[in-house]
Amino acid sequence: MPETASLPAPSAAPARTPEPEINAPAPDEVIGWSADALNAAFGTAGLVRRDLGAEIWQYRTDQCVLLLFLYPRQSSDGAPLHVDHLDVGNGKDAGTCLKSVVRRHVLRTAG
Repeated sequence: MPETASLPAPSAAPARTPEPEINAPAPDEVIGWSADALNAAFGTAGLVRRDLGAEIWQYRTDQCVLLLFLYPRQSSDGAPLHVDHLDVGNGKDAGTCLKSVVRRHVLRTAG
């Protein structure tokens, strides 16, 4: 019988490292945050629109577009603007979108 060449055993695919758990705030927790708190948690907004004393901050990831609406408010922290409302585009729920924004910020600051 003719000898057959033995083929090398297929190598196992490298184990995929699971993504770390992201501790993102719940959407209702973001209401009332100052600009400083937003910058610390989400990084710099990709777009800021100013209109009649209010600001709209936009954060865009591959998964969604997060819009934060900041309005003047009297508060004990002395910050002139605070989040009054948020909206999410691309059909994602707000919690999933906030996680993607925080994940992007964490990856940018870690790398």
